[in-house]
Amino acid sequence: MQACKAESNAFGAACRPGRRGRRGFAKLGLFGVLLCVSWSLAAGELSAGSASHERSLGDKALMEGKLAVALKHFEAAVKMNPTDHMNWYKRATAFIIDKKYESALKDLAKVLELKPEYSQAYDKRAKIYSAQGKFAEARADYEKLQTLKAARRNNIVFQVGSQQRTEYGEKFRQAVECVR
Repeated sequence: MQACKAESNAFGAACRPGRRGRRGFAKLGLFGVLLCVSWSLAAGELSAGSASHERSLGDKALMEGKLAVALKHFEAAVKMNPTDHMNWYKRATAFIIDKKYESALKDLAKVLELKPEYSQAYDKRAKIYSAQGKFAEARADYEKLQTLKAARRNNIVFQVGSQQRTEYGEKFRQAVECVR
């Protein structure tokens, strides 16, 4: 659990990490401790929620054809929650529409750093590489995309296959019991 930062709360040194001894949280009382802990937790949740809100405002602006507004919202979402791959992906999409391909490539690289199995990022990046005449890079991304799709397909087949084996195993067991 994170304690409040001293520079951003009213409780000062008593709320700093490492000051939880007798003189730390004891000065605050129960209400102060609960307020400090809830503030710490809410700070992270609010920035993630605000980033999601900014991203949805960017989506709306993009649908309305307001590209500059959409880019501002996606930029804000990236700043608020840089660990969410979708914020980077949405901004990359806006950069592609704006024909800022180098910026889009940087954002797509960040998407793949955060979520290496995100196939749509490989697809968009491969299309940009193809348009730029970087066919070796495009081919590598298309091959990775095919590998991801095959892995997903095999996983689905395996799940269906094991489910079928379970059903047939159960039917066989029931048939044996009927014969006895």
